[in-house]
Amino acid sequence: MNQRQKVLWAVSTIGTGHVYRSVAISEELARLVGPLDIIFVSGAAAYEVLRAERLKCLEGLIPVKVPVRDGYLNTMAFVRDWISKEEQNAGMFYQLVNHYQPSLVVADELPSLTSVAHGLGVPSALVTDFFFIETTKPFTRNLLFNTLLAVVGPLVQPLVRHGYEQIERIIFADHLTRLHGRWREWAKRHAQAVGPIVRPRKGTVDVRGELGIDPNQRLIIVTVGGSAAGTYLLETAIRAFPQIKAAVPEAAMLLVLGPSISQRALPPVSTPGFFVRQHVPDLIEYLAACDLAVCTSGHSTLNEIALRARVPTITCPIGNHWEQIGNALQAQKVGYARMIERHKLTPAGLAQEVVTILTNRSLSEQMSRAAHSVVELDGASRAAVALASLLARRDQTEERITVPPVYL
Repeated sequence: MNQRQKVLWAVSTIGTGHVYRSVAISEELARLVGPLDIIFVSGAAAYEVLRAERLKCLEGLIPVKVPVRDGYLNTMAFVRDWISKEEQNAGMFYQLVNHYQPSLVVADELPSLTSVAHGLGVPSALVTDFFFIETTKPFTRNLLFNTLLAVVGPLVQPLVRHGYEQIERIIFADHLTRLHGRWREWAKRHAQAVGPIVRPRKGTVDVRGELGIDPNQRLIIVTVGGSAAGTYLLETAIRAFPQIKAAVPEAAMLLVLGPSISQRALPPVSTPGFFVRQHVPDLIEYLAACDLAVCTSGHSTLNEIALRARVPTITCPIGNHWEQIGNALQAQKVGYARMIERHKLTPAGLAQEVVTILTNRSLSEQMSRAAHSVVELDGASRAAVALASLLARRDQTEERITVPPVYL
């Protein structure tokens, strides 16, 4: 295969989980095919994470707004903005593809960009863990949205599936068992299901030593991802900690704010054993060192907890957010997490759940064992093989790389 083939890799601006899985795939791809010139393009916090990883990147995508107020997503406003930004970013991406003339385009959760690449004759792939909203169960307080979803959803789904079928290669970054009904059968035919994609553990951080706590202390980590949408959970955890400390004196709590939340915006804390970090690049190492994780319900965070940390978890998904609620329900079904819905989340309620898990050794061990039941398929390597087959098309003198069969 030719040296230094160019890959243009677009990453969704919503949160930072898309960055970490894209980086994991890109590293496997480079190991598989040799040196590549990979140019990432994103925006907002995702772009900042790419820069922090010292990767070649462009701040080219217009960020999608995630309008969250007091822990509830404004669903209608979000959908409108997502559609608008997809159209704007597609126009910008057309110029980037023409300028860089890549051998391959990869788009993480940006389906319109694969259409741009396809129209320009460039091999392209979509990396996704989400296809369409489940239309049979209301998830939002917005009656109009639920009504539209129930009436229009079944009519729109076939059109959405047809649109996805125009994408050259779809890499589904999860197990097919997460899909429901016709979507699962459709994905068996049209998507490459590679399993969850998570970063490897490096094991180079002495978390408890860095925090100055001993092995007997019970460490709780609260993390809300890369956006500011999870501020409500941080505020609730801060107010819950004195109650937790009163019931479990050996408890310690670490808040990981992420790149988009300032500590100045949060209530002050004087309770001993409380720590705050703005951004933790090696979050997996911290999660693996804790006794309990408390988080919103981002797909990447929950996968990292299940496959790397394997610790009991409390999920507090953003209200009205169909994907986060679905992720939380799945984690609860597997058994390693207990979900607190947004309208039920209070400092007292969160404290009670935390104390229950920390003081019930049998429950804690049961939840940890449940995390071990989540099957890892080496998703990054499998995704890299799928992408390598697209690169092989650009050099007919090289042997084609065989793509593994779809995981059923």
